[in-house]
Amino acid sequence: MYLGGFIFFIGISLVCISWIYFLVVLIWMIFLHVIDVPVEESECIKKYGKDYLEYMKRTPRWIGVPKSSKK
Repeated sequence: MYLGGFIFFIGISLVCISWIYFLVVLIWMIFLHVIDVPVEESECIKKYGKDYLEYMKRTPRWIGVPKSSKK
């Protein structure tokens, strides 16, 4: 969800040729990565417990090759 929003808003800033909008989007993404995502993850851990921790171990946060599920 975050990655999709980031790509969408970066695209808008490129179409509008707006460096200010581009910088705002970058600052927004840094804020999300540093403050918002950890808060959401901790809430999910409280709500779903071990299942969510296992999900976090096998799923990359942003994008990439899924982590192996070695047991």
